[in-house]
Amino acid sequence: MTDDLRPTIAEIESNLANHLTVDSACVRWLLGKYKEAQAIVEKLPKTADGVPVTPKQTIYFTFGATLCEATSFMELGWPVHQLYSPTSISRCYSTREAAEQARKEASDE
Repeated sequence: MTDDLRPTIAEIESNLANHLTVDSACVRWLLGKYKEAQAIVEKLPKTADGVPVTPKQTIYFTFGATLCEATSFMELGWPVHQLYSPTSISRCYSTREAAEQARKEASDE
């Protein structure tokens, strides 16, 4: 498995070959669909903690000592918050906990 707990294509192929007795055309079709979906996910911008971001997803970032919640707007490539200036999605986090941990680690340095 990869670090982010998603199986690799090779692991899926191996698991299918070892554990399933399925028509090989069905397996090839399923793997093709998985690869197509994975290609779409890989094109999405990622947060600082490596999570793909979708439009209008809630994301978190720090503004000084303040933890902010924002909404992603993919067509702009920036999250927007009504009180603070926008920041790059790659500097945001997928969860409040991840943003708080990053803020803590930055203050410890």
